Amino acid sequence: MLLPTAILVDGMYMLWDGHHTAQEMKRQNYTSIPMWYIDTAMITDETVEEAGFTDRVEYAVWLAGQNM
Repeated sequence: MLLPTAILVDGMYMLWDGHHTAQEMKRQNYTSIPMWYIDTAMITDETVEEAGFTDRVEYAVWLAGQNM
């Protein structure tokens, strides 16, 4: 099963990748939806730079896509 991914930015979780899966689970009356979470505050500047990105959110968006 593909799991949706939510990214925490400025105290708000945003469903980034897997929204079709989440909608399908909702349609099938799931009472809870398993999900990956990425907290941008936990991503170091060094990690972002080493991966070739310029900011944490950009890196988190890429990372969310890799989780699918």
